[in-house]
Amino acid sequence: GRIDPARFLGGEMKLDVEAARLAIATHIAEPLGMAVDEAAAGILEVADAIMARGVRVVSVNRGHDPRDFQLLPFGGAGPMHALSIGAMVDVGGVIVPRNPGTFSAVGLAGSDIKYDFFRLLDLDIDTISGERLEEEFADMIRSAQDRLFRSGASRHRFSRLARLRYAWQDNDLEVLIGEQEVDDAVLADVVHRFHDQHLFEFGHADPQEKVELVSVGVEAIGVLDRPARTTGSDRVPSEAVPAGHRDVYFRETGWARTPVFERDLLAPGAGFSGPAIVEEREATTVVIPGTVGRVDAAGNLVLTYVHEGE
Repeated sequence: GRIDPARFLGGEMKLDVEAARLAIATHIAEPLGMAVDEAAAGILEVADAIMARGVRVVSVNRGHDPRDFQLLPFGGAGPMHALSIGAMVDVGGVIVPRNPGTFSAVGLAGSDIKYDFFRLLDLDIDTISGERLEEEFADMIRSAQDRLFRSGASRHRFSRLARLRYAWQDNDLEVLIGEQEVDDAVLADVVHRFHDQHLFEFGHADPQEKVELVSVGVEAIGVLDRPARTTGSDRVPSEAVPAGHRDVYFRETGWARTPVFERDLLAPGAGFSGPAIVEEREATTVVIPGTVGRVDAAGNLVLTYVHEGE
């Protein structure tokens, strides 16, 4: 019930619900002695758990608290799973951008031109001066300028970076230097930040240990002109009006008569509570029970979890 079988891909593709039910009944529900609806919900939970593990890899495993972040789902299926995944990893909330089904394509089409230049050095950091290191960066920047000029970008931005590691170790870390030119003081700061990053990433650091400069690089960006983006302020909050209702299955409620909202009709300031479904051509956002949503000034869906006592 989460996807309208008649409106998949804006109605260009019809989904065969009975064929889906038969497949789940034959291959999963009956062999396991489960109801079809329960088996289908189990499939979703397994998928959510696998994706939640991926979110933990890029958050908890790197020392970040998911509660400090918002989960931003994109693609046609991302908004269907985001709130369930977010609940598993305890994120602060979920933000569904406008047109999530074409999010990657739009981002690629509007992105600046970018080239990466790297040089392998593999030197003891004590054997090279900041000024000598800047000569390496300057040479790469000259090559990058030529490449960007031929690409048609009129404005350029260059960011220096270095990869370092402890001597005789495998794990190197990238330290972002930025746009500033490198001298001995900057190089000393890079080494200091390497120790801090190593402590953060791996749980230990030794400022007395010998440090090796593995490589240096330049991130060259050609800035493209793009139309100014206009965003009005949030309107006075209002209750969103559903375009219709249908029966949707949630683990928390079983089958429930659920409001269905047309995303294009949701104005900034519009709010709603889960369970709910928000439909658009390329994506369906599943708003699970125990959550609330509103539309911000830029048209994003801002979804938050309601905790007991709130």
